[in-house]
Amino acid sequence: MSMKSRVIRSGGLFLALMLGLVLAARAGGLPKQVLFETLEYPPFASESMSGEGATIEILREALAASGWHVEVRFVPWARVPIEIAEGGVDGVLPCWPAEIERFGLLGSSPLFMSRLGFFVRTADLPRLDVTLAHMKGKRVGTVRAYGYPDSLADAGVAREDAMDDETNFKKLAARRFDYVVLEKAVGDYLLSTNKAWHLAADVSWKEPAFATLPLFVGFVRDRPHSRELQQDFEAGLARLRREGRLDALARQYSLDLPAGR
Repeated sequence: MSMKSRVIRSGGLFLALMLGLVLAARAGGLPKQVLFETLEYPPFASESMSGEGATIEILREALAASGWHVEVRFVPWARVPIEIAEGGVDGVLPCWPAEIERFGLLGSSPLFMSRLGFFVRTADLPRLDVTLAHMKGKRVGTVRAYGYPDSLADAGVAREDAMDDETNFKKLAARRFDYVVLEKAVGDYLLSTNKAWHLAADVSWKEPAFATLPLFVGFVRDRPHSRELQQDFEAGLARLRREGRLDALARQYSLDLPAGR
């Protein structure tokens, strides 16, 4: 075969391939690519967990039937508003209500309920009162860029920000402060797993929680197909509820579902 013939043949194959891709896209045969961002937030989201955590499993399963191909990228939470402003991100999860508002997102129906309160050193459980009425002026470990409820700031606590929850546990055990603000499910998971980090003292959850917050998927406004993506997710979420999949995930990860779901 001459060089000219090979070139013509190659060109014909390329055009046929491109035409096939265009026709497949028009027919809905190609997956629709979307990018979601999350953070290391077990058991809700984690690169080290099977299925990458409860909310990631729900996201993928809810959108799969509608042909969406979901890429999930783990980033520091402080990067999320920057990434949204720069474009290219289609959604964020899991989000508290304050984060849906602060990031200007379209919120999904709630996936799980999260109890937010305080972890303390186990030895101090009997003497510490963690009701918000007694927390004015107390130094507490928080995470930079998390959207805590207004009731925490209204209580007059003195925040000491860290990059992540593990760092706060280490500082708590080292007596840098007496309280860490954290969701019970997250703290329990971090304390129950085999980990490279260790604590200088035992820490435990202290009742009562001061807030019970729903967790959402947030969809970035003004992205291509943002409304379609949100609607397809809601339809998929409703199907997972009907099939009992949400109940199974809640049991698997020891999480609370919204009331009246």
